[in-house]
Amino acid sequence: MEERTAKIDAYLSDSMTSEERLSFEEELSANEDLRKEVELQRKTFALLEAAAYIDTKNKVAALNRQKSSGGSIGGTLLKVAAAALVLLIPTYFILNNQYNDAHLFAEYSEPYPDRVTTMGSSENDKLNEAMNAYNKKEYAKAAKLFKAIRLNGTKNENVLLYEAVSLTYSNQAKEAIKLLSERKKNEPKNRIALDWQLILSLLADNQGEEANEELTKFLQHNEGYQQEKAEALQKDLNRIWR
Repeated sequence: MEERTAKIDAYLSDSMTSEERLSFEEELSANEDLRKEVELQRKTFALLEAAAYIDTKNKVAALNRQKSSGGSIGGTLLKVAAAALVLLIPTYFILNNQYNDAHLFAEYSEPYPDRVTTMGSSENDKLNEAMNAYNKKEYAKAAKLFKAIRLNGTKNENVLLYEAVSLTYSNQAKEAIKLLSERKKNEPKNRIALDWQLILSLLADNQGEEANEELTKFLQHNEGYQQEKAEALQKDLNRIWR
């Protein structure tokens, strides 16, 4: 448990190597309990930061009272500036880390639910196999199976969506982005769901600006789909400390 907590601390403080981060994010994408722990620890950091803010605010108020009682103006201003830095520097790094693309992806993404119905055909046997891997969070395997079904000419438009989700959760977001970008040109019936997944895949690939652009367009035609999440994500993407 201590080792796991240490890993989460290292992840949130951005002190992992690129290899460690990649490995941790792969585990994060496949482990819901771990994602909850990361979110809890992130909120704990925010509470600690709030406590630091209150403490620093009180210190600044005390310094201002010293100024009013006749203390050195220059010395007081330097102390106020130093106190402000004590607050702002850790705040910047914590918030900048909290709202980076990888963390936003972990916070806002979730695998598209299983909505495949089976009718007993040979294609549905293959769909069952793909969905079984998907539901077990064996995303790399699922991506290959969904791709094979898609290339075989399936009429099920959700196959591509499941393939894109599987690619994204198996550290192949670039492939998912390419797939989704090409498909949306054909105006599929499930375009809104595909557009939302494109935004999430862009975040997974650390393309926050592009994700924000797509999100702006998404909110113009999403018909209420993922409305609360989309609006909250837009606020987070537009925070000044990103």
